[in-house]
Amino acid sequence: MLPFLPVYLVVDCSASMHGAPLEAAAQSVAILLQLLNGGSMGEPDDFGLKLIRVNSWPSDENDFTPPGAFQLPSLIADGLTPVSRTLWRVRAQAQAQAIDDGRAAPLICLFTDGDATDAELVFEWSEAGRGHPSPRLVIIACGATDSSRSYLKSWRAPVLDSARLTEDQLRRVLRP
Repeated sequence: MLPFLPVYLVVDCSASMHGAPLEAAAQSVAILLQLLNGGSMGEPDDFGLKLIRVNSWPSDENDFTPPGAFQLPSLIADGLTPVSRTLWRVRAQAQAQAIDDGRAAPLICLFTDGDATDAELVFEWSEAGRGHPSPRLVIIACGATDSSRSYLKSWRAPVLDSARLTEDQLRRVLRP
């Protein structure tokens, strides 16, 4: 059975994420886990986490796992980033799941530096999939430059900076 709120953790593991940006992504995931396990967003069992690492071959890493049992595997930066294709695939999967199960719109958390190696992703997230239980997207900018941050903001989704990420910021964007 699927959890009440599926949360997809989409982590950009392209070569541009090597070093500090990937470490920031891992720290941001830890802050999110702490928030979901703390009970202030509901019971931890109300959530299920699914990790998707995005590099040359994006892959689903696990079935939905309660936050208390979730373990972040090693993250290694390599290859190019098919972020847009991965986000569209995750979005379609999450939308179908919400329709089939009658559940709340899933949440997709994208952890990326915003390096525009995959330019086909310039779209308005809020406009895609109109009329369906559209998944919510939250972008965690990990080591992003000012130009990358501007690029990420063009996606019309909340963008949080991993260097200043707090539980209060996450709580505000996670509330439906």
